[in-house]
Amino acid sequence: CQYLNNPVDSDSAEFKQSDFKYITRDEADKIPMNLYGLVDPSYFGKHGGSDYAAFIIGGMGVRKEIDARFAFQDKLKYSQIFNKMAELQELFPTIRLWWVEAIGTKSLEDDFERMIDERIMAGKRRLNIHFNRSQSRSKEERIRALIPYYERGDAYHVAGGGMIDTLEGQLKRFPKAKFDDMMDAWSGILRVGMPPRA
Repeated sequence: CQYLNNPVDSDSAEFKQSDFKYITRDEADKIPMNLYGLVDPSYFGKHGGSDYAAFIIGGMGVRKEIDARFAFQDKLKYSQIFNKMAELQELFPTIRLWWVEAIGTKSLEDDFERMIDERIMAGKRRLNIHFNRSQSRSKEERIRALIPYYERGDAYHVAGGGMIDTLEGQLKRFPKAKFDDMMDAWSGILRVGMPPRA
């Protein structure tokens, strides 16, 4: 319902419902694919003002097709963001690395490094986190780069993958969606994703 405030006519929509292709989790698990955790963090502080922290588990296949396995967003503190990443790493153990947007968020990096050390001391697996500290393109340009994948049928959504419907709501209302955190996180697959070796 949050997107209805910024409607986009279906005929002029840049991401079209008819271009959304679906597969099941079982079908996705059988496709050779490198998986990545994509995170657009936003701190939810004591004053309550923030965007959503967005999480996408995305994959890239041998044909460079892209696959949105799982989507989630919520207003979270940094420790909660890290804990959600750890939870998703358990659900998707083949995640190769976490791509975290970290422009102007030195405190997030410091907190995450501390929590990684605590995790290792507890005998748990280290999260392989890459902090992205620069952007050469605008947010709209990054998101718009996904469009050709949808148009040629090389973008898939896993049915029932968390809040995939929220991701689709943002895409269908691009660039007028009230919130764009999730689709911006999803666009990270084009920067970090690599196809698996054949």
